[in-house]
Amino acid sequence: MTELTLIEPGKGATPIWPLAEADYPKWLSRQPASVRGWLEAHRFQPKPGRFQTVPSKSGELLGVVLGVAAPATLWNFAGLSLGLPAGAYRIELPRGSLDARTATVAALGWAHGTYRFER
Repeated sequence: MTELTLIEPGKGATPIWPLAEADYPKWLSRQPASVRGWLEAHRFQPKPGRFQTVPSKSGELLGVVLGVAAPATLWNFAGLSLGLPAGAYRIELPRGSLDARTATVAALGWAHGTYRFER
């Protein structure tokens, strides 16, 4: 099984940027040209549950853009664990700090997505 962890902010953890459709254009306008170009080339649309990995200039994983509902639901985060490469991740909001509600739905969604029933 691939090792995926959702941790507190810190060095070494890849950011997941949860963005509602209304917040996406402003967030995108503040990103470097390489990030804007990557997301435009992949025709990323911030629909709830959709995500796109973003590479750094050196090709390493820079971050993950995640479309969420307003307000976010646990199902917006559930699909991440199936499509992300192994590693440590953290939630990074475009403005402000992570509130208790968003932290809870992110953690529950992540847990639902990683759960596998096996005999």
